[in-house]
Amino acid sequence: MRRWPARWAPLLCCGLAACAAAGPQPGVVELPVLAWASGDDAFRAQPPAPFPEAAFEPPALDVTTLANGMKLIVVERHAVRLVAAELVLVGGSASLPDETPAALALMVRCTANGTKSFDEPQLFSEMNTHLIEVSPQVGDSWYGFSMRAPSVSFGRGLQIIHALALEPTFPQASFETARGQAVGHTAFDPDNVDLIARRNLYAALYGPSHPYTRALAPRKADLARVTREDLVRIWRQTVDPSVATLVVAGDVDPREVRRLVEAEFGGWKHDPLFPPRATVPVAAPSGPRLVVVDRPGAQQAKVLYGAVSPSVASPDHPTDLLLRALLGGMRSSALATEVRDELGAAWRAGVDFANRPNAGLDWWYGSVAPERTAAVLATLDRRLGELRARGPAPNELAAAKEAVVRSFPHRYETVKELVATVAQAEAFNLPLDNAGRVIAEVGAVSGDEVRAAVPDPAAVKAVVVGDLTVLGDSLLGLEWGPIEVRDADGRLLRTLAR
Repeated sequence: MRRWPARWAPLLCCGLAACAAAGPQPGVVELPVLAWASGDDAFRAQPPAPFPEAAFEPPALDVTTLANGMKLIVVERHAVRLVAAELVLVGGSASLPDETPAALALMVRCTANGTKSFDEPQLFSEMNTHLIEVSPQVGDSWYGFSMRAPSVSFGRGLQIIHALALEPTFPQASFETARGQAVGHTAFDPDNVDLIARRNLYAALYGPSHPYTRALAPRKADLARVTREDLVRIWRQTVDPSVATLVVAGDVDPREVRRLVEAEFGGWKHDPLFPPRATVPVAAPSGPRLVVVDRPGAQQAKVLYGAVSPSVASPDHPTDLLLRALLGGMRSSALATEVRDELGAAWRAGVDFANRPNAGLDWWYGSVAPERTAAVLATLDRRLGELRARGPAPNELAAAKEAVVRSFPHRYETVKELVATVAQAEAFNLPLDNAGRVIAEVGAVSGDEVRAAVPDPAAVKAVVVGDLTVLGDSLLGLEWGPIEVRDADGRLLRTLAR
């Protein structure tokens, strides 16, 4: 509160007294509002039409193949003085049926523990001095090394990628430290509800022994058994120029990039005894429709509801993108509106997916109030049945197409995102014009094609992670058949039935 100086008090009192003596003030006179006459009233009555959206043009790719079989893809983008690169090696854990995914991930991590060109302190000193970021990427279909740096440091960054990929020494002491850290991180797995739910959904849809399911298996026991010699063996099974692609994007000259890449990787020889990549088996869904992982006392239920989807290379992939949007990928979709606004049952809800070269997964996910979990599952089933019976309404289909098409440009927004997008296409053996092709095909999909692509609800699997004592009766009331109760590692505990 503002305090007035004491010497002003007599003046304030006199002023207040004068106002009181003056009596009531006259009323406010309202002046007439004059109409604006500009001669363009008709123009102002109609809001201007929005400008047409600029058509998305995928970036031009400069593609060459080295004499040793390694592919090089370069994209020029001179807006900023940055460059990003990613070395992709096709053949992740799914192509190594005799090796554990945990061992592959540890091998990739340990490449940074020392190389023939740099010991570990030198490696990180180089990155810090030249502002270079290098990180390993590992999955079940491919692995590699991504780099981001000022364009003036590209040559030095390329040397680091070469050292990590082709010259790791796997020092014994550093290996043991890295393995111990990895084992320590597994202590958090039993509390990772998202991991637990996905592990059980993959097992239900791909099959419990499928390579994609194995990638999510508990890691602790496998890590405890792995040795340095295992890492060396796995490295030799996965590194060869015949399965390698380097993607570079940013403030670069393609001719200079080719010169530098030839200098770093041109001497890398193809091994004629390099083992071919193992064929990944088809998905083999098994078990009942509903799996529950009991977590006593859980205040919410994690719900996943999904089905096997076409591969990213399939002609049906554009239709599947629209189906994802209709099943909750758009916040404005009928399903998202009903679950969020009418049932008031879920938060952090949406659609997730796993793109794979042969068969992917699509699933709805949400954190749901336990007492409304059965209602949410029934709503998902009903909406799927409606789309399967009648297809999407024309306005819904138009909104889904718009959402899908608009999702493409951001994948190329930064050089890092651009490189990751092109690298994934290479890992999945997609055509170089894939983005433009998919956009064109999405626009041509009809409502009947979407309807025909909707999976049969009976083929959809659901996983619920929550308190079984709260969920049990209502989930049995869905009448979806028996319910498998599994633990966090995916082991069957018992089966519930009415």
